[in-house]
Amino acid sequence: RKRRGSFVIPADGKNESQTVAHCPQARHYCGDIRSSSNDDNVPMTLLDCYKQCFTTASSSSSSIPNDYHSDSPILLDPTMTINYLARLSPSFVRESRAEAYAALRCIHGQERDGGMGSSGSGGAFRMLFLETNRFWTRYDAYVRIPLNVVPKMMSQRSSGKKKNDGDVRVWGRDVEDLGYDESVCRGVVEVLNRALGDRITAVRLFTSGNGDIRKDGTSSNQSVENTGTKALEDSDQCYAVPIRGSGSSPSTSASAFVAKPGGRSPEPPVHPLNQDEPCLVVGLRIDPNASRRVVDRGPPAEDLEGSNAFVSLWGDHAQLRRFQDGAIVRAVVWNLPVSPKNSVVESMPQFASMDRSMGGIVEKVVQHIVKLHFTESKLIKKGKAKQVSFELRSMVGLVDGVSSSPKPSPLSDSFTLHKNVMSAFDSLAEFLRQNSITMIDHSLGADKKASKLGLPLKIDEVEPLSPSLRYSSLFPPVPHPLLGGTDQGTDKRKVSGAVEGSPVLVQIRFEGSSKWPSSLNAMGAAKCAMLIQLAEGIEKMKQSENLDEFDGPIDVTPTYLDVGYRGYSWRVIVRADQELRMLKNLSNPTGEAKSLRLSLINRHVRGSMHHSLIHAVHTRHPSSSLVSRLAHRWVSAHM
Repeated sequence: RKRRGSFVIPADGKNESQTVAHCPQARHYCGDIRSSSNDDNVPMTLLDCYKQCFTTASSSSSSIPNDYHSDSPILLDPTMTINYLARLSPSFVRESRAEAYAALRCIHGQERDGGMGSSGSGGAFRMLFLETNRFWTRYDAYVRIPLNVVPKMMSQRSSGKKKNDGDVRVWGRDVEDLGYDESVCRGVVEVLNRALGDRITAVRLFTSGNGDIRKDGTSSNQSVENTGTKALEDSDQCYAVPIRGSGSSPSTSASAFVAKPGGRSPEPPVHPLNQDEPCLVVGLRIDPNASRRVVDRGPPAEDLEGSNAFVSLWGDHAQLRRFQDGAIVRAVVWNLPVSPKNSVVESMPQFASMDRSMGGIVEKVVQHIVKLHFTESKLIKKGKAKQVSFELRSMVGLVDGVSSSPKPSPLSDSFTLHKNVMSAFDSLAEFLRQNSITMIDHSLGADKKASKLGLPLKIDEVEPLSPSLRYSSLFPPVPHPLLGGTDQGTDKRKVSGAVEGSPVLVQIRFEGSSKWPSSLNAMGAAKCAMLIQLAEGIEKMKQSENLDEFDGPIDVTPTYLDVGYRGYSWRVIVRADQELRMLKNLSNPTGEAKSLRLSLINRHVRGSMHHSLIHAVHTRHPSSSLVSRLAHRWVSAHM
């Protein structure tokens, strides 16, 4: 069913159609304004005039399909002179509709699961009305755009230009109808939505630059002790733990917490700089899959008007490129190094792996669009343009370092380090599986089978257990030259022999066989013998086949094997399901047997399941790597 774009409150004793037909304002509009105008674009009725005024796009190009303002609410009184919902933005209407759909899905899902509110957990009622939703969890990015650098857009009538003069405006077409402030708000939302495309699923304008929200009603020129805080700033943003001081002390700085008398918690500080500068705050909900797209392709070269609109949107970033399918179109590429001309983006700290895991491409798009369309060119030339700030952005510095150059070292990129160790694991797993295949060896006898590693059983699975193999290690391992890593032009004689971090833990599983012993002590000895034979087999293959990937000492203990491969220290343990079944089938297990069984289950079974679950979450949500590492850092700081 198609949604209606406008409503008129019916008068007493009349329906909506009769109210519109007998409205004096509507009759005056049809009789005076429409009859005296020769422009074909003038709306036919007063209701159509309201629709055009509140739903017109900011761009002056007809080749840009944009219905982003079609959600502007119109609710007129019976006289058709007042729009009761004129203060509501289209983004608010879209967010309310999305929340309503989410509530319906929640209710229907709970009803299918056994009824709403019938279970002990409270069901949908608890999820909708009892559970709190923190402000910072509503959107993925909060962008603060300064208003004092936005150019003063003139209407086409004031500038003396007509619609057919070739002036392709990205925003500002509605400045004459809506006013400068409302036109800027709509233009920011519309241009960001058009530029980001499917990289975002929602964009919401929170403030329109009408001042700060003060808790006690004080003005902005009063002291810090008597003021509250900005509307979008709370203790979640202040990730440091400063010393708490008294609010009455004159030495209290703006960067410290102010503990008010009788307060349950310290008040967060007011930002010390640029307090009275108006700004727009926009919330972005990022699509985790489409946000990592690095190329935006424009329309075909035959579409002249569409190409001009594409160039007007992206500026110099839109360049002609030839693609593999033979198409030659204008496109924008976002994985290029930062150029010195882009001073606004270059002045902000660039974190490692931000393009892959934290919406860095979205940030680059926003920075470029705001600088190109919503910043005075005079300020850009003088170098006085204020940069767009992303709230909570610097929290990433707790787990990722800042890139010191446009092309940082791969050793400082956590994503690259995780990917390298996972690639080394795949290579090691393939080596163990292929070289443990048993074949008939005539030198040992007629029916004797052996593998290159000398193992009597084939290795079926090599399973990862280490956090560095699921993108959740706080400090991913760095390849070491003395453990088979790449040389990288360094002299191994001058490299320290110390290895930072713990070994990468993996477990191997052998094929099923009836030759496993039937006692617990013998089972432990058999597992140790397998590890000893694996170490000896690797040493023999290093001498015969010159395996450069293996380097460093090989240490064997009764429970694990440490070996160096491709620069990493690996710890190999043996998982024997026969041992678990043996412990489970004990009729009268002792306390030691129960403890051993629980330890083996936690290490081998639950550890493998936990690894698979966390890795699957990262595959679905790439930002989970930063979240888990940040949680690890927080727990380590408080324990």
